[in-house]
Amino acid sequence: MGGQTSAELSRACWHWSSASRGGVGLVATPRKTKNLVGQPEKIIDVPELILRINHVSVLYIEQLVASAEAAVEEVIRRGVADPNKIAVGGHSYGAFMTANLLAHAPHLFCCGIARSGAYNRTLTPFGFQNEERTLWEATNTYVEMSPFMSANKIKKPILLIHGEEDNNSGTLTMQSDRFFNALKGHGALCRLVILPYESHGYGARESIMHVLWETDRWLQKHCVYSSDVKADVSACKDNAEGTVDSQSKAVGAAGGVQERVNLDDDKFYSVRRSLLW
Repeated sequence: MGGQTSAELSRACWHWSSASRGGVGLVATPRKTKNLVGQPEKIIDVPELILRINHVSVLYIEQLVASAEAAVEEVIRRGVADPNKIAVGGHSYGAFMTANLLAHAPHLFCCGIARSGAYNRTLTPFGFQNEERTLWEATNTYVEMSPFMSANKIKKPILLIHGEEDNNSGTLTMQSDRFFNALKGHGALCRLVILPYESHGYGARESIMHVLWETDRWLQKHCVYSSDVKADVSACKDNAEGTVDSQSKAVGAAGGVQERVNLDDDKFYSVRRSLLW
């Protein structure tokens, strides 16, 4: 991969998703899907109900879970996926969706990977995406859509990755930092990786390669070779407390990446940069 630009490496992240993952038994679905709710003020026919949707955020969780269930059922029907070994992941708003799915549809996925997301919508009080109402006008919607508020429900392994200098107003680095602390406080199996000098999108070769390495390692451990995807979370918490100091913050040798971990059975060790190529 010598001589490649950052843009080429960024594109390689997606190509790797459809190529390299397929080589180890993993398949990536398209990153973007249309919102089933539709446009504001549109009438939606629901069995025995007709609801007038004034904002796209109404029924967001229900629509998200329904969409995920339909996708999972379809890949299982086609015989291309093991129902016990399906992972979910996304970047930015996709990370927000990933966290919500692990909180509200844990039966569908064995683990998740969320990159540079916003998990507490009260930190974006003047709207987000297509939600134009403020926090004070739609408090319940902001709270219900925030996976941070459902951190106690997330029991599946989740990997959080974020740029240290994310300048996107909706996805400041503290979003992942605080979400990780909330997950850790409830005994979830989680890992936070902070990429130094990176913003909302990752540009450095070291960062992109490290993200690929973290992603591959997480999927290999918690998806491909996971022996029991329905493991007792309480047991995981006990093991984590006995083997890893989850409050530690280390700077790994792989490009100076900061890592915060909360693992179940063994430690993750940062490898030398030379071993990543």
